[in-house]
Amino acid sequence: MATKVSLSQVVEALELASDEMSWFVHKQTGQVVMVSHEVMRLAEADAEADLPAWQEEELRVARDVLESTDWLWASPDLMDNFLKQPMIPEGQASLSRQA
Repeated sequence: MATKVSLSQVVEALELASDEMSWFVHKQTGQVVMVSHEVMRLAEADAEADLPAWQEEELRVARDVLESTDWLWASPDLMDNFLKQPMIPEGQASLSRQA
């Protein structure tokens, strides 16, 4: 079964893409999230950091990305393939699960 992903979230990810961050798509929910490479390094080191509240959620997500198989890295190729799918009503498109 395919997971619905918000087209607006994908467009936002493409617009904000940079060498300093990576985007991930949750396979079950279709949620699209950004994690900065700085925060990902903290998660990889399992380091505690004095982060502002808005970055604490990003660190939690980064740890979940590392510990779980529920996330796909939203590589440029994945995003490009996603955008080539036919438009579906309500701005939703499907992301097939990869085994």
